[in-house]
Amino acid sequence: MSFLDTLHRAVRRIARDVGAEARSLFEPVFAIRILQDDGRVLVLDCRGRELRLDRRFGTVKSGSRVLARFSEIRTVVVSHSRLGGAHVREEMPELWTVTLSLGWFSRVHVGRTHDDAEASVVAARIASLTGKPVTAR
Repeated sequence: MSFLDTLHRAVRRIARDVGAEARSLFEPVFAIRILQDDGRVLVLDCRGRELRLDRRFGTVKSGSRVLARFSEIRTVVVSHSRLGGAHVREEMPELWTVTLSLGWFSRVHVGRTHDDAEASVVAARIASLTGKPVTAR
């Protein structure tokens, strides 16, 4: 193998690696991904945390920890806000949060996303699986 072939391969490998890093910079900061949805089990990825809703057992789990039982869930809540805390301005990115309301002061945080359609689909899938209504705030 000639020096130019070796150099060409090295440049292509660096370009591939840098390209993957550059793509990850443009991925949304907040997202809720559906990993599995077969009508019995819904598995969501929320920024690296896997949430599993299982119809057979009637549970919402994160890892091996049961966060809630379907019977405890009152409603699936989709709420809208903007990033920025106290300094919210119109140009700040929108944020949609999906939570499971268990009562007045008890809730399970499902996840946040920048995509309103993604939040709506996730809330609808949870509502379908649990038999609970969706509310917007």
